[in-house]
Amino acid sequence: MNKWLIIGLVICILGYCSRSNQRTFDSNAQTELRPEQQQCDADCLQAEAMQAEIVRDYEKALELNQELAQLLPNNAAAENAVAGLQGILGRYEEEIAWAKKALSSNPRYEQAYINWGNALLAQKQYANAYERFSRAQAINPQSAMALYHMGLTLE
Repeated sequence: MNKWLIIGLVICILGYCSRSNQRTFDSNAQTELRPEQQQCDADCLQAEAMQAEIVRDYEKALELNQELAQLLPNNAAAENAVAGLQGILGRYEEEIAWAKKALSSNPRYEQAYINWGNALLAQKQYANAYERFSRAQAINPQSAMALYHMGLTLE
């Protein structure tokens, strides 16, 4: 997708979110959100996290994705986004923990195996990394990312 199209989309979503005066996050208050409000909040968090990643503010992106994972429990994509950001920040044990959490939410989430494998690869645990990439490739035989990383672990 075109970089400028993504940036434009993020700006539009952020504009919509900033007009919404209903968006509140109070960790002390256990208020129940209507499904449509929860989706709006999730969309806004995701857009803000994408914007933070675009400008390479990975700590902010991590914080927003952790908030998103809390808002959407058992959402493998949200949990795996946290895993990937932990890896970018060099926190490999946390990356593995979040990848495992994503896989407990969806055992067939191939990208979580790839993130787990990336963390193991960074820790020079090549055989274990290869096993995770193989699992991702078994879920999706067309997984170019898994095949690419499997090649790295064979060298």
